[in-house]
Amino acid sequence: MAITTKSGDSGQTSLFGGVRVDKDHIRIQCNGLIDEANVRIGMLVHELGVNHEWETPLIKIQRDFMLMMSHIATPDNCPKENTKKHPRDGLERCEEWIAKLNEEMIT
Repeated sequence: MAITTKSGDSGQTSLFGGVRVDKDHIRIQCNGLIDEANVRIGMLVHELGVNHEWETPLIKIQRDFMLMMSHIATPDNCPKENTKKHPRDGLERCEEWIAKLNEEMIT
């Protein structure tokens, strides 16, 4: 299985739908930051172990991040429609969970 595209590196990459952008494009930078956070969440899930009470909400956050990244990588003028569900309530869910965890730490 090949891990390269064999198309060379001209300093650009493709967004969803095939639009080419520079690798320092804001969409690529944003997705890189989200991906870094997602990796750390995955490491935390691993360290917590199977069936930890945080496993399910953390995995849900990871899935929401992946969906968000697909929409960030979809330009406004995309010739294809991104049919992936948009996790519009993801931020609210994260904030509610963080507030709950903070409340539990205080009590």
